[in-house]
Amino acid sequence: MRNLRVLVHRKGSTRCFGPRRKEIPQIYRKIGQPVIVGGSMERAGISKKVVALRPIGNIKG
Repeated sequence: MRNLRVLVHRKGSTRCFGPRRKEIPQIYRKIGQPVIVGGSMERAGISKKVVALRPIGNIKG
């Protein structure tokens, strides 16, 4: 497993919350809400990736 630093732009996708948010179930509050990363069209959208994100800020507009 590798640790990578990435920036995710989620246009029109499902929300995800970071750690300590009351909107997510208690079980995920320590690490944040897990996010399933979508697969490619050639694999019928099937994904094998699940990630936990750490928010760096919010952009509204």
